Order: sequence, then structure tokens, then C-alpha cells
Amino acid sequence: GDEDGYLSEGIVRTDEEEEEEQDASSNDNFSVCPSNSVNHNSYNGKETKNRWKNNCPFSADENYRPLAKTRQQNISMQRQENLRWVSELSYVEEKEQWQEQINQLKKQLDFSVSICQTLKKALWMSRLPSRLTLRLLKKMNMMNRSYNVTLKRQQKAKMSHWNEKPLVKMTKITVL
Repeated sequence: GDEDGYLSEGIVRTDEEEEEEQDASSNDNFSVCPSNSVNHNSYNGKETKNRWKNNCPFSADENYRPLAKTRQQNISMQRQENLRWVSELSYVEEKEQWQEQINQLKKQLDFSVSICQTLKKALWMSRLPSRLTLRLLKKMNMMNRSYNVTLKRQQKAKMSHWNEKPLVKMTKITVL
């Protein structure tokens, strides 16, 4: 889908691209064939032909093809490189998510502190503390402590390892 679109760019390669790249690189690996091992003084055509058949992988159309093992190693190396790229990308995304979570916690803490201060001022000015106001103040103080602890845990977890899951879930505050 569109979400996974970045995976198809630069990571997923068509078979044609792989074959073209391997055909191009196969010329570099051509020294696998035993050109130096042939004794030019005592030339035996049949023996030389057998050496080339056994040591050089040619297709029916007489074109050089890399050994299956070499081809598999190339594919394996490409996959490792692709996995490394995905890992780096997910690290960046994970880092952004951590930062977003921390920013959201900070905003909630600031909001909570602001309401708590407003309630304290209202209580001080009225000098007639109602049960509701006192309960709200206690609840807001508990929430402030909880946010501070959660924020510290999130920051500590972020520093320890980027791949860990958040230690606590975010909760939504509703104020009446």
C-alpha cells in the first residue's frame, strides 16, 4: 500500500535488475575459469575442454553464468543491505515516535499544573474550601506526580534502547 511504499523504493528489486547486475559483475569474476592452468606446450584439446566444462558455468547458449553459490551470496548480501536500510529507517521513525510521546506528556503535565494552580488560587481567594475543590486538588496533584514519573520513565527508556516498547500507556484527561 501507500504506507509501505517506501519499502518498494530502493529495496525491492526486479529479477531483471538482479540479472543485469549479476551479468555485469560476472565479467569481473571471469578469472574463476582456468586460463592459467592450461599448459600451452602440451596442448590437449579434449582435456582442456573438459576442464573448462567442469570449472566454468556456461549456459546452453555458451554465455558465462555465475555459480549458484556465488549468485546466492550476492542475493544474500543484497538482502542484508536491505535489512540494514530498513533497520536504520525504523530507528528514525521510532525516535520520532518517542519524541512525539514525550512532547505529548509534557503538554499534559503543563496543562495539569496550570489547572492545579488555578484551583489553588480559587481556593485561596474564596477561603471557603468546598469538598469538590479539595478532591479536585488532590486528584490533580496525584496526576502531576504520575505524569512526572511517566515522563521520566519514557525518557529513561528512550535513552536505554530505541527498540523497547513504551513502559506505560498514554491516558487521556477529560476535565469537566
